[in-house]
Amino acid sequence: MRNIIIFLSLMTMLLQVSCRKDRDRDSSVYYPTFEKPYWSVSNSELYEYSMSAIVILPNSLLSYENEADELAVFCGSECRGTAKRIQVDAVTSVWAILIYGSGNESLYFKYYSSHNKYMYKDATYLMFEDNNKYGTFDEPVILSMEIVAATEN
Repeated sequence: MRNIIIFLSLMTMLLQVSCRKDRDRDSSVYYPTFEKPYWSVSNSELYEYSMSAIVILPNSLLSYENEADELAVFCGSECRGTAKRIQVDAVTSVWAILIYGSGNESLYFKYYSSHNKYMYKDATYLMFEDNNKYGTFDEPVILSMEIVAATEN
């Protein structure tokens, strides 16, 4: 009997420590909400070249997508193009964007969801290439978006 009581006491202590660790881990993640951004390319005449992109959001965001959302392409903190949402059919929409650049530059997409007021950043980078077509209306590129945490913006 004494062994059972000791065993149960140890299990209770382990569960309490385990729960405390999970609670601490969850509370350390913070996803801030944002006001709607008004992204724009400050001066497109500064860039010699351009390329186009036709993209769609990942499945996890498609059901929340709406007219008030924003999508843009950045090089560092500088906006290089803003997207226009185009409804292809009753259930499908794509984002079309003209991207400005000066040469071999690393770009990334940023997306604002008006549904949850979260900012998302594409997990992959795109290399700028003059006259390149990144995706098409028939085969748009699916972005892999991740929520921007408080320390990333």
